[in-house]
Amino acid sequence: MFLYSIINFLYTFIDSIMISPVGSAELGGIGQAGIIFSTIIIFFQGILYIYIPLYSKIDENKRNIFFSNAILLSIVLAVIIVLIMPLIIEIYKLTGQSSEIVVHVEAYLNVVRWGSLFALPMSICIAMINYNDESKIIVYIVITGNIFNIFFNYIFLYDVLFTQGFSVKGIALSTVITRIITFIISLIYVLHRYNIKFILKINRSYIYQFLKTGIFKGVSYSNEWFASLILVLIVGTAGSTYVSGNQIADLISSIMYMIPQATVTVVVIYLSKAINSSTYTLELEKQLFKYCGYLYLFTLVLGIFLTPYIIKLFHIKQGSEIYSIAFMFMVVHLFFYLAYCYQNFYLAKLDSILDIKFPAIISILLTYIFVIPISLVILYINANVIYIWIIDGICNCILCLIYLNRWKLKGREHQNGTI
Repeated sequence: MFLYSIINFLYTFIDSIMISPVGSAELGGIGQAGIIFSTIIIFFQGILYIYIPLYSKIDENKRNIFFSNAILLSIVLAVIIVLIMPLIIEIYKLTGQSSEIVVHVEAYLNVVRWGSLFALPMSICIAMINYNDESKIIVYIVITGNIFNIFFNYIFLYDVLFTQGFSVKGIALSTVITRIITFIISLIYVLHRYNIKFILKINRSYIYQFLKTGIFKGVSYSNEWFASLILVLIVGTAGSTYVSGNQIADLISSIMYMIPQATVTVVVIYLSKAINSSTYTLELEKQLFKYCGYLYLFTLVLGIFLTPYIIKLFHIKQGSEIYSIAFMFMVVHLFFYLAYCYQNFYLAKLDSILDIKFPAIISILLTYIFVIPISLVILYINANVIYIWIIDGICNCILCLIYLNRWKLKGREHQNGTI
């Protein structure tokens, strides 16, 4: 599963590498636009995220209707994204960002928003494949998508077939086309492989279950991204060079963050199945902790070693200002990496027992009482913006400890299979 997450993120990574020779403003623009789009779509993906815990409790003779309702709900949520994105763009323009960055952010978002019509329904198909322990299929699908993405990026960026001047719009259009292709492939596979029939019948109780629990998960997910967006916008006030340097560091660290984010799905699947089948044991819990820990540590060591080389992939010379800024940001991300990993690990354990509200509330409180106010003070006193990411890392440490104690309090109650 973690391979799928890494390969899936390569969409953004490859886009950034391919746009970097065009200009640092374009690179920074895609970076900010990507965070804005992710902040919006992650809320709705959070709602759909609880598909696996809910699906595991549905009677087999009702699963076709449940799957169909999940797809319909995902399309409705995607339409909302398409409609609100122009308003989001206008709000973004009021944040005082560099004009050379703003123009590229607007161009990218106006195109890529249409991709949500296929990205959200695809997340349901991906969940189905994950539930049936066929993660390799997902990897094959996303690899195929990346091949198409590189192909269309080349066409739209390098004046092939009269596409000169597409620039950032071309990158966004390539992403949308790729999302369409991968959604069609994954949908056909799910319907054929698991003998699922799409039933156009709305079941209000299923929709209600998604919204009742999923909204809190969506708030929790989008809150993390929204906090990152605010921090990125604060960094953006330091100029386009800092935006570009931060984008490079964000891409590298995000690849590393894919590991704990992917293990979230693994932990949720194994624990929720074990709890519902009354096979949960402390030994299973210890095994998950051990293997995830090995994976986290290996990724950290790899990140420390490879960071200088990855920065150079963006056509940035060692010793340049952008290189120094990107490297400085990465040092902070690496220092707090394990705290981020275990925050996600214990959050996944709480997700497996559908303890959604408490983590969401705590995350919001820490964000708006601790992280954002201190970051604004840093901006006000004109201190180095690197302190913003240090504050964010400290927040991850606090969340990790809170989630750990919450699991000790609530997790053991479900050892005998009661969610």
